[in-house]
Amino acid sequence: MEVLDEEVLAGLAGPRSFARGLGYAADGAVAGLRVAGEVVEATVQGTHAYRVRLGVGTGGRVEHSCSCPAAEDGACCKHCVAVGLRWLRGHDGADEEQVLRAYLHGLGVDGLVDLVVEQAGVDLRFGERLAARALRAADGPVDMGACRALLDRAMRVRGYVDYQEAWGFFQGVEDAIDTIAELLEDGHSGEVVELCEHAAGLLDATVGEVDDSDGGTMDALGRLEELHLAACAGVDVDPVALAERLFSMAMASELDTFSEAPQRYAEILGPEGLARFGELVEKAWAKGEDEESAWLLESWAEQMARQAGDVDRLVAIKSRDLTDDWGYQQVVEVLVEAQWPDEALAWAQRGLDARAVHHQPALRDFVATAYRAGGRLEEAVALRAEQLRDTPSLEAYQALKHDADALGAWPEHRQAALAQLRDTVAPSPKAPRWGRRDRSTLVEIFLWERRRRGVGGGPGRRLLGVAVAPAGPRARQGSPARHGGRLQQARRPDRRRDQQPRLRARGAAARRARAGAARARCRRAPSAGGRGPRALPAQAQLRQAAGPALAGRRVGVKAK
Repeated sequence: MEVLDEEVLAGLAGPRSFARGLGYAADGAVAGLRVAGEVVEATVQGTHAYRVRLGVGTGGRVEHSCSCPAAEDGACCKHCVAVGLRWLRGHDGADEEQVLRAYLHGLGVDGLVDLVVEQAGVDLRFGERLAARALRAADGPVDMGACRALLDRAMRVRGYVDYQEAWGFFQGVEDAIDTIAELLEDGHSGEVVELCEHAAGLLDATVGEVDDSDGGTMDALGRLEELHLAACAGVDVDPVALAERLFSMAMASELDTFSEAPQRYAEILGPEGLARFGELVEKAWAKGEDEESAWLLESWAEQMARQAGDVDRLVAIKSRDLTDDWGYQQVVEVLVEAQWPDEALAWAQRGLDARAVHHQPALRDFVATAYRAGGRLEEAVALRAEQLRDTPSLEAYQALKHDADALGAWPEHRQAALAQLRDTVAPSPKAPRWGRRDRSTLVEIFLWERRRRGVGGGPGRRLLGVAVAPAGPRARQGSPARHGGRLQQARRPDRRRDQQPRLRARGAAARRARAGAARARCRRAPSAGGRGPRALPAQAQLRQAAGPALAGRRVGVKAK
């Protein structure tokens, strides 16, 4: 592998991983190094035993892979560095492998068996993988007891599994699921169904017992669900019994196992199985489960109703809880999706008439839009005004203008809306501080109207003044007043504020003039040695003449 050297390794790994890989190589953590052409493979003993492979890819680029978590995203980890350094520093892996093979050939079959069994007792993961191969290679029916025991050893936890140990734990889980997948490939679909359900229960029991920051539990559960579905499709199953098992496992699961069963298993369950599943859902729903279970039951009922295309059933499901406007809004969405506009409008009107709680803006907007489309403009404008009153916003104001323009009554509605908004934000000594509304909505409205008229962005202070100014003859002097639809700035009694920039500029010019005169005197004054006794008085005179404009600066630097 001529393209690999220490400089290339350092560039691939970065300084930190390279330094740590250097320590691994020096400590002898690299074992079983094998070289085959342009490929180097070895095992590095870290937190666990990690398998590393280095090679040359297309274009002569170095390719690297490691089974550790740090290299999952393709990074060159410290284990890759350790293997590369071990190879670069003259280790002849081919000779080691030849010696090892010669030794193993000399042991004979019995000696090899003893050696492998001994290693299986030391390396638990190796032992589990060996046991899985033995189960698959056995003649006759599958030993279900041995398979369950294998899953129990891989997935049961004894004490909390922290983040450092979680990777090894999930590697064992994945190996056990690999065994189930191999059994499915061999045609043991019935056994796989049972093993998947057993393994899903074991995984569910690990919730709270394993640090699953990397999502290993859900990855493993996803594989089990896919294998279970494929196995059910490959064997004759009792649809009623399957529906009952899926329902029971999903209701008891902390991980939402089989939560999409009615949709994903529809073809396998058939009409008979789906009917039984629906009966179980209705029975549990009528019984009154906790909030989380009620959500799952509603989701199942909705899935089955959508599959059957039963709009009435969907409406019945969504209308079970009409204590607030959200229930009405969901019903309306179902009817709109089904293209039943008259029924949707009727339900929306029922929601507005109920007035149980504060109305959802979406519900009012739907009804107002329907009224406008049907030519009921006055009712649409009334709803828009009501929405602006309840939840003041620029969007509600724009919607009111849109419908009022169509009615030809925008000026009077605009005047009423602005008066309502001013009353809403008027301070009241009885209103709690946290319940008062600010004036930002009025400011937004005025700015939006100015942009529509093409007026440039004048001082925002004027618009804010218009927003907060009280109406009538008692308006404060100095606040903007409105005359004939135009914004005018009232007379400001204190005119000195306008003169401040001019006074500051005049003072700076005077200081610059004094500094220039003092600098000229310095140039005319004789000096002995540049900074001798005669130069110092001139410098002091210059600083005194320049004043604060040159305070703390070197002589000769112009004041800014």
